Amino acid sequence: MAALSGSTIASTFSELLRIGNSTLHATTGYYIKDAADTNSALSIAQQRVGIGTAAPANNLEIKGTTAAGTIVNLRQSDGNTQGLYFQMAAGTDIAKISATGTGNGELQLQTGNTTALTINTSANVGIGTSTPTQQLQVKGILALEPTDGANPWLIYTHTDDQLQFNANDGAGNAEMVIIGGSGSDLGNVGIGSVSPTGVLHIMRASDLAEATAHMKIEGDGYTAAHWLDGTAYYIGQNSGSRDLRMYNSVESAGVALEDSGDTSWGTFSDERAKTDISEISGALEKLKDVRCVNYRFKTDPSNRKIRLGVIAQDLIGKYDEVLATSQGWGDLIDDENEYYSVRYTELIPPLIKAVQELSAKVDALENSN
Repeated sequence: MAALSGSTIASTFSELLRIGNSTLHATTGYYIKDAADTNSALSIAQQRVGIGTAAPANNLEIKGTTAAGTIVNLRQSDGNTQGLYFQMAAGTDIAKISATGTGNGELQLQTGNTTALTINTSANVGIGTSTPTQQLQVKGILALEPTDGANPWLIYTHTDDQLQFNANDGAGNAEMVIIGGSGSDLGNVGIGSVSPTGVLHIMRASDLAEATAHMKIEGDGYTAAHWLDGTAYYIGQNSGSRDLRMYNSVESAGVALEDSGDTSWGTFSDERAKTDISEISGALEKLKDVRCVNYRFKTDPSNRKIRLGVIAQDLIGKYDEVLATSQGWGDLIDDENEYYSVRYTELIPPLIKAVQELSAKVDALENSN
C-alpha cells in the first residue's frame, strides 16, 4: 500500500481497493491495486488469501505490519459485543469467541450458545461458570485421565459441600477420598467413607490382614500396620527385632514389646537411669485392707465376663503413685465428676515388698522355734 500523506488512511485515499484494476502476478496470483495504483496489502494466490503477505502459506494468513499493535479487530457498531462466530449453513451458532462490555470487557468461549470459558476483567478464569471470583474457578467435574487411557480420576464438589476425589476401577465402583466442607464434617478427611465423622476416617467394609492393612507406615525396609477384621483391631509391624513402643511425653517412661512373641509390655528399669532411690516400706500393712474384688462396670453389658481388680479408693494415701483421675466414659462421659483409675503394673513393686516383709515374718517365727 502506498505511503500515507494524511494522518489516516481515510484522509489519504478516497477509495481503498479498486478491484477492476487488479493484475495477475506471474507466479503468486492476483494483487489488488489501491487507489494509488500500487499493490495493496490484500493478495489472492493459489486459492489462498493473504492479508499483509504476498505469499500466504495457509487458506487465510494475516500478517501485521509492525511488531506491536492490533492485527485483527472485530467490532460491532454499538461497541458492546464483538467476536468470532462459527456457524452452520442455516446460521445456527456452533461456537464463538466473543468479548463483551464497553470498557475492559470479558472474553468468552462459547459452544452452542453455552459459555464454556470466561476470562473476566480481574483476569479470573471460569470454566463452567461465567462469574469466576478466583484466578481459576471450575464448576462441574474435573477429570484427570492417565496417558494410557485408563479410567480417570474425578474431582468435584458434592451438594453438601464435600470435595470428592473418585477413581473408577472399571467396574463402576469408585474408591473415594472426601474432605468434608460443612457442619461437623468440616475439614474431616474420609478415605473410603462418604461421611467422615473423624478428622481422618478410613473405611473398608471387609476383613483385612497385615498385607492389606487399613493403614500402613513404611520406613527403610520395615512397615507398621493398623487393620481390622471381624474379631479384633490389630497394631503391628513386620520386624521381630525392632521394639513396638508406646510412650507419653518421655520415651524412657514408655512401654515396649521388645521381642517377637512378647505377650507383656516392658519398661526401662535400669538402676543407672534412676535417681532418688529409696526402699519401699510398710507394704504389707498398707495392702492388707485393700479390697480385691470381682466386678462389672455399670456401663458393661450384662453378658460381659466378670472383671478382677481392686477398689481405687482403698489406695488413697497409701500408694497415690498408682492412681490417676479422668473424666468418665460411656454413659458417664457427661458426668462432671472425675473417676479414679489404677495403674496395676505399678502395684507390682509394693506386692513384691509385701511378700518380702511377710517372708521375713515367717523366717522370724521359724527361727524363734
